[in-house]
Amino acid sequence: MTDNSAIANGPAGAPPLQGAIDVHAHFFTARLRAAMEDAGITQPDGMPAIPDWDPKSALRHMDEVGIQTAMLSVSSPGIDFGTPDAVRELARNVNDEGAELVRAHPGRFGLMASLPLPDLPASLAEAERALDDLGADGIALHTHYQGHYLGDPLYEPLMELLDERRAVVFLHPTSPQCWQDTSLGYPRPMIEFPFDTTRAVAHLILSGTLRRHPTSPSSSRTPVPPCPSSPTASPCSP
Repeated sequence: MTDNSAIANGPAGAPPLQGAIDVHAHFFTARLRAAMEDAGITQPDGMPAIPDWDPKSALRHMDEVGIQTAMLSVSSPGIDFGTPDAVRELARNVNDEGAELVRAHPGRFGLMASLPLPDLPASLAEAERALDDLGADGIALHTHYQGHYLGDPLYEPLMELLDERRAVVFLHPTSPQCWQDTSLGYPRPMIEFPFDTTRAVAHLILSGTLRRHPTSPSSSRTPVPPCPSSPTASPCSP
């Protein structure tokens, strides 16, 4: 008889994702959770609650399924709530704490740093600090910030910087501004996230952003979860 459990778990009962690198792994800091709650965000993107997260539990789950390294990033709705000063400080805090997790668990965690967009000057400075001072593995961007999608000319200086630095960019969806009219009452990750990913990637293509900046963000250096809903969009990461 065929041992189906052995097939599911890989050779000799190895975990199913043995040696995998998880590019879509989110983390929360106490400061981020407090900022979300202070802003009244207790059901982000229509989900039941702010998820619990701690490094010990994350590492235990990674070991159970065989994940070697998890690239940490902040999920939607990101950090863009509060005053501009508060957003800038929150970006620094989550990036500093993320970098500390990487140092404390070498080889197990990586960091895709957050930026205080749509504040462009502050985001340029934080991108440089994260890449140079913190050793971040890349930059996490959401599909839009306050309705301005990444192909908007507003972000051209940022795209130039990411291109020059050959930075890896993690693109993550967030709720579109029209979600009340289109989500059909479901949590936005169920329907809106794939479509907003499609919208963002299509805009990067049609605006010429990827042609002007072929290194980053590009399909070869930009993990795109979840899988876009249209064939016009960039291929998903494995």
